[in-house]
Amino acid sequence: MRSNKNIGLNYLKLLLTLFVVLHHTILAYLPGGPGVTVDDPDNVTGFMYIAVYFDQFFMYTFFFLSGLFTYDSLRRRGRKNYILHRLAKFGTVFIIGTYLFNPTTFYLMEFAKGTEWWIQYASLRTYTSYMIDVGLYLHPAQHLWFLWVLLAFNVIVTVIDSLYPDLLDHRYAFRSVPVTGMVIFVIMSVGYMLVGSFAGYSFVNIWGPFNIQVSRVIPYFIMFTVGFFIGRPSLYTSGSAADEGVKARNILKSKASPSVWSAVWLVLGLGMSLLSIAIPLSRQGLFAWLGPMAAAIMGSVGYVTLFDCITRENKVVTFLSAHAFGVYVFHYGFVAILQGLFYHISLSGVIKAVLVFAGAVILSLVLTVLLRKTKPGRYFL
Repeated sequence: MRSNKNIGLNYLKLLLTLFVVLHHTILAYLPGGPGVTVDDPDNVTGFMYIAVYFDQFFMYTFFFLSGLFTYDSLRRRGRKNYILHRLAKFGTVFIIGTYLFNPTTFYLMEFAKGTEWWIQYASLRTYTSYMIDVGLYLHPAQHLWFLWVLLAFNVIVTVIDSLYPDLLDHRYAFRSVPVTGMVIFVIMSVGYMLVGSFAGYSFVNIWGPFNIQVSRVIPYFIMFTVGFFIGRPSLYTSGSAADEGVKARNILKSKASPSVWSAVWLVLGLGMSLLSIAIPLSRQGLFAWLGPMAAAIMGSVGYVTLFDCITRENKVVTFLSAHAFGVYVFHYGFVAILQGLFYHISLSGVIKAVLVFAGAVILSLVLTVLLRKTKPGRYFL
């Protein structure tokens, strides 16, 4: 019999994946097309608010969710099997996505866009040259950076567990949720500020295909770690709550109406994001560092507590959530191709975004479904 324990959180993974697809879609229709392969002239300034909101919480939530499931997976598989599985799955997808799928779709995007001089000579030879040049000099991991960073976090946890076997299983207690939350917020903010001040806040290439926003490494790891400990069966509050065996995961919610408090967290997170746009950067002061971290925590808590209440299964959503990882892996290339196809078509940026988003989701889903019919596909996707 199938357990419905994590139905809601699996549905949240699907929603976050759709947010990622939409985020990468609308970036092409912002003035200047920040960080995209296609800078479309049909801009929509309003997309800026959506992009900033997404950017300030969804990857933090992904790491938090990943942490929630890490302890159970590590104990179920054992250290060796767990890390080998992660290395095989994430490593293989990362390499194939970076050096085969992404550059191939970018080549098709250039062909669809038709602005490069070599398009008229397009052939197997130009494709091969393009693949070699892009692979050697650009290492187009793009959104797949999440896989190698998550893999690194998995390795860190496994190494700690090997060196200190009792540390991760120890029964920890804490007295105050607000105080604990404030400590987490301070650590994330200080880490974000200090590292960002030296390394900047944009993506930094570390080596080859390994790039990341270095300023977010500490906050990402903190979110992952918090998720890890909350996801364990042996973390309790002290005092009477400990006597009743109340898990930390549950005390994030109110005893009254969890959905109401989830909405409060979500509204507060949205407010923090909008303030970072409304307040001129020159006048933000400490808020430039505190605001994004507050938005990350509030957004993550809001969505996780809201979706954790879902226990009723929907067959369609369950089917889609089972293929969410594949959609995440493949969407960027399809987004690029479709943006290239629409580049010379005079349409509202909103209409283009809707068409690109829908097309990318459908194509990514179809490819994932087809690949998962094979044994390797089921393993890696």
